Amino acid sequence: MDEGGRIKFLEAKLAAAEEAEAAYAHLFNAIDEGFCVIEVIFDTVEQPIDYRFLQINAAFEAQTGLRNAVGRKMRDLAPAHEAHWFEIYGRIAKTGAPERFEHRAEALGRWYEVYAFRVGAADQRRVGILFKDILTRKKAEADLIESEERLGLALEIGGLATWDWDIASGHVKWNERHFLMQGYAVGEVTPSFEAWLARVHPDDREATLAQIKKAQDQRLVYAHDFRSLNPQGDVRWCSARGKFFYDHRGQALRMIGVMEDVTLRKSTELALRESEERHRLLIESWTQAVWETDANGVVVADSQSWRAYTGQRLDEWLGHGWLNAIHPDDRAYAERQWREAIAARGLVNADFRLRSPLGGWRWTNVLAAPMLDATGEIEKWIGMNIDIDARKRAEGALRESETRFQQFAHASAAGMWIRDSETLQMEYVSPALSRIYGTDAHEFSDDMKRWVSLILPEDRDATLAHIDRARRGEAAVHEFRIRRPDNGTFRWIRNTDFPLFDADGQVQRIGGLAEDVTEAKLAIEHQHVLLAELQHRVRNIMAMIRSLALRTADGALDVDDYRSLLEGRLLALARVQVLLTRQANAGGSLREIIANEVGAQAHGDDQFELEGPEINLSPKAAEVITLAFHELATNALKYGAFSAPQGRLRVSWKQTLKRGRAWLSLDWTETGVPERSPPARRGFGADLIEGRIPYELGGSGKISFVSGQTQCRLELPLKSGESILETGAPAPVTTSGGTLDMSNGPDLSGLKVLVVEDDYYLAGDTAAAVRGAGAEVLGPCPDEASTFGLLQNTTPTHAVLDLNLGGGGPRFEIARSLKSRGVPLVFMTGYDPDVIPSDLEAVPRLQKPISLRKIVETLSLL
Repeated sequence: MDEGGRIKFLEAKLAAAEEAEAAYAHLFNAIDEGFCVIEVIFDTVEQPIDYRFLQINAAFEAQTGLRNAVGRKMRDLAPAHEAHWFEIYGRIAKTGAPERFEHRAEALGRWYEVYAFRVGAADQRRVGILFKDILTRKKAEADLIESEERLGLALEIGGLATWDWDIASGHVKWNERHFLMQGYAVGEVTPSFEAWLARVHPDDREATLAQIKKAQDQRLVYAHDFRSLNPQGDVRWCSARGKFFYDHRGQALRMIGVMEDVTLRKSTELALRESEERHRLLIESWTQAVWETDANGVVVADSQSWRAYTGQRLDEWLGHGWLNAIHPDDRAYAERQWREAIAARGLVNADFRLRSPLGGWRWTNVLAAPMLDATGEIEKWIGMNIDIDARKRAEGALRESETRFQQFAHASAAGMWIRDSETLQMEYVSPALSRIYGTDAHEFSDDMKRWVSLILPEDRDATLAHIDRARRGEAAVHEFRIRRPDNGTFRWIRNTDFPLFDADGQVQRIGGLAEDVTEAKLAIEHQHVLLAELQHRVRNIMAMIRSLALRTADGALDVDDYRSLLEGRLLALARVQVLLTRQANAGGSLREIIANEVGAQAHGDDQFELEGPEINLSPKAAEVITLAFHELATNALKYGAFSAPQGRLRVSWKQTLKRGRAWLSLDWTETGVPERSPPARRGFGADLIEGRIPYELGGSGKISFVSGQTQCRLELPLKSGESILETGAPAPVTTSGGTLDMSNGPDLSGLKVLVVEDDYYLAGDTAAAVRGAGAEVLGPCPDEASTFGLLQNTTPTHAVLDLNLGGGGPRFEIARSLKSRGVPLVFMTGYDPDVIPSDLEAVPRLQKPISLRKIVETLSLL
């Protein structure tokens, strides 16, 4: 071949190669499967460890999700790619044997069907891979397997009989359940379809065949219930369900189905229908307003009583809108009750007012229950309406009465309480009772002993006896003393206890009114004291007046003179009475006393001069000094300084110290008086000054006359003394605390006293007495456990122990524990001294019954 021919030949070959290459490339990129050529990378010991992508087709990225893969290694693109992929491709590259397989690629989230083969020479280590993602198919297969497994398990567990009917041969293949249900022995010859149909009850055979034909012709699921006769002649109800399978021409090939024995269910349904018929008949003849509706409110049945109750049939009533027949104030409540019952599939129990056929509104109680079907949905409602109008109106009246009672009890100053007659449990306590007792209301609602413990021990028995009288049906009024826990004061309480009877006349409860009558009791006692004091004072004043009257008569010249003298002296008594009543037990000012008596007789202020410091006299001294200066001033008017215009009086006084005590020295000096002879006899004034002052005041008094001038000198100690004319109130009386009153007892301030006693009242009284003496009380504790529990956290300074806790005989563990801590203690016991062990003989022992004051005194001496 010449040169030109070879060139043409080569050009033709080249064109054919290019055309083949183009066709290959087109095919390479047109297929749906992924395709790639890889170079397997081995390590030094010829183990495949990675591969690099050399070529990929267009479907590669969609099948793998990997982008820009050409020239890159798989471990760079998917580091978690499974090792078995490298092992397979390495083996193919070495051996050249192609492999077809399926594997899951977890790192890519896919499942592949793969065909892999070697490409090129063995030393190139290249592998071509044609692959397709079959994850969807794998999931479908898994779901199908799981579904078949569930179906088989359900059929097996559910005890269903299955069949497989070959329509061409007419034979039916039953499972073991089917044999047993139909009354055949397992392993008998499989009957034909006609033989099976012959076992159907004659009354159901035609309908059964028609249902099968309809399902086959219309390609429906066969579902039918019929009766079957087993070889023993028993009638059984069967429920069959099946499906036909067809060929490509639409011809039925086979029917597969299941069947179960529903004889029990059918019997139950029949009994239920009979029961519902009886139930409907019962509703219609019911004497109460009874009704039945379906789930949508359509009336199924109602009683004659309902029609009488509402004035119309239930369906007519519902037709007008059942909410419209309910009182407007109750509609929202009624609708809410029904909605909640429907949502919860629960009972309706509601009270509301219905329109009455006679006019107005009447209260009714609606009690309705939903009847649920097999799926749990409401199938019907059965209900009853009960007329409760009388009860509701009575309840309303009772509420109004209760409200009035509550308002009265809250406004009353007296405390009100009600207890159960049998249990004595507190049922009601008014706020005033807490204020009276100084404690919270719960103190009364708990154990009655809490209340009794507030009463003084000597008043408890009588108080409880009056409670018993009320429980027997008698009213009782009694008074007792309590000790308020909030401030420790003692108060008098007047209780009015009375029975509360039930409809049968039996005492169901007892009630009471409690008043704090402490102030009234103190006022009465104080009045008695004041009356006794008044009687004493009046008798003394009358005795003084009698003495004044007698002594005035001795010196009077005539009746007029007697009247004048007596009047003046009584007025002086009145003035000192006024002086002493200005301030109780305070006496009076010396200057004021002298100014009052002298000023009453002088013609003007220029006739007398008073000089001396302010001195306050005791009531007794004020009484005597007032009368003395009255006599001196009266004599000055008659015979002395005030009887002449030129007459003058000077009264001076000073305070001195004599024998370590304060004394008063006073001088009365008259001048400018005409000369006259001294009086012939000793008068009332002289006797008062020279006799009474020394006798009653312990001082001295002397009157002298010099040329008609009267002079008087008084000296007396400035000491306290009571006058019969003063009217200061006596000391106020107080409420006695009886055995719990430690106001004059020993002072236990600063002590922490542990009280251990199992008797509730004795423990409380001991604690109250110790606390009243100023100590802090730990406990009281009724037993060893509570005592040792308290001692874990605190240590007392002193202790009072009962030796017999719980009646088990004397115990000394607590005493020894306290002794080891150095805590002084006192035993309270009814045992003889010989039961005390030798190591505790030195502990003071108080024999029961014990005075509470004795306990306090003993603690103070420890």
